[in-house]
Amino acid sequence: MSHYRLTQILNLSCLAPDIQEQLLHLARYSKGRAPFTEREVRPIAGEPDWDKQRTLFAKLIDQNDRTH
Repeated sequence: MSHYRLTQILNLSCLAPDIQEQLLHLARYSKGRAPFTEREVRPIAGEPDWDKQRTLFAKLIDQNDRTH
């Protein structure tokens, strides 16, 4: 694993604790694509304000609900 990739993954620990909890408890899926990707979550983790993270994550979830 490259240093760059490791940094990307570790940056996810900057997510608000409740978002981390939601990600850890996502329902399993067996067909089709994942509801969203780690790549889509990365910019949210880069936002230092947890309230803004929550807003961005809610938009991601809402966007996913409309496309599935």
